[in-house]
Amino acid sequence: MKGTGPIPIRAGAGGFPPEFLQRALKVFERNSLWLLLSIVSYGWRAHADMAHLLVHQRPSETASDEEWLLFQHRALTALEEVFLAVDQLYRLIHAVRSHIVKGDFLQAYMADVPSLHKAYAELSTLSAEDWARVIPIPERGALVKCLGDMHVPGDLAAEMLELAQSLHSLCVTNMEEISVFFERAPSPVPGRTNYSLRDMNNKYRHGTCILYRDCDPVEMPDIPTNPEAKAAMLLALDEIGPDLPGEIVDILIEPPSSSGGAHTIKTWYTTQWCESLVQAAAHLGILMRRLAAGFIETQVEGRPSCAALAPLGWTPLDGSGST
Repeated sequence: MKGTGPIPIRAGAGGFPPEFLQRALKVFERNSLWLLLSIVSYGWRAHADMAHLLVHQRPSETASDEEWLLFQHRALTALEEVFLAVDQLYRLIHAVRSHIVKGDFLQAYMADVPSLHKAYAELSTLSAEDWARVIPIPERGALVKCLGDMHVPGDLAAEMLELAQSLHSLCVTNMEEISVFFERAPSPVPGRTNYSLRDMNNKYRHGTCILYRDCDPVEMPDIPTNPEAKAAMLLALDEIGPDLPGEIVDILIEPPSSSGGAHTIKTWYTTQWCESLVQAAAHLGILMRRLAAGFIETQVEGRPSCAALAPLGWTPLDGSGST
C-alpha cells in the first residue's frame, strides 16, 4: 500500500495509478470507487466467463444420462448469467445517473431493482442521446488531441475515432439484441399467459421446476405453452413432435390442467443456443466496462474521456473461443 494523502492507496488498483486514485477519492466515496474499480478490473466479464465455463464443454456421445441431465442444469445456469449481467448493467446506469445529479452512487446501485422485465424495458427505451449522457466522449477535435497526447499509434487511433462515431448507437443495438430474452411470445393455450425466456428462467430459479422426460410416471402428453411460430429464443410448436431432438429442456411453467396434463415451456440447449448465451453476456460486459471506465475518468478529470473507446474484447480465459 502506498499513497500521497491520509488514505493509503493501493498501487494500480483497477489499473489506475495511485495519483489518479487519490484524486478519484475526492470525487467518489471509497466503497463506490471500490465497486467501480472492481467492475473495470474484472467484474465486467465475470458473467460471460461463468456462462462459458458452464457450457463450452458438452458431454460426449457416450456420456451417461446423469451427465446430460447435469448439462441441462448447466445450460439453465448459464442463462441466469445473462440476466445477472442485465441486472448489473441496469444498476450501473441507475447509479451513474444518480451521481451525475449529485445523488449517492452506491445507494442507487444497491437499491431494489424492479422486475427484470421492467428493468430491461427501461434500458430498451434509452436512445443514443441518452447513452451519450452516461458515456460522454470528447468532440472529434478534442479526441484527436487526446489520442495524440497519449501517443496512440495511428491505426489504433483510427479505430477509436471510428468507434466514437458509432458507440452510442451501438449501445442501442446491444439493448435490441437482448430483447430475445425478454420478449413474451403469445401462448396458444387458452387462458395462459404469454411467456418469455426470462419467465422460464424464473421457474427454474424458484423451485427448480425442471422435468426429466424419462421420469414421467404416467404416459400422458404434456401441454406446451410455446408460441405457434418461432419467437425470441423459444421453440415453436411446429418444432415439437414425436421426433423431438434430445437437446430440449422442459420447465413446468403452470399448474397442471384439469386432466393432469403438465403445462410446460421448452427451449433448446444446443451448442448454438448455449454459445448465444455466452455472447450476450460478453456484449453486455463490454458495454459495462466502457461505461464504468469512461465514467470514472470523466468524473475525475471533469471533462469527457476517451477511456470508453479503448480497444476491448472478450476472450475465454481458457482460450477456447472469443467474442
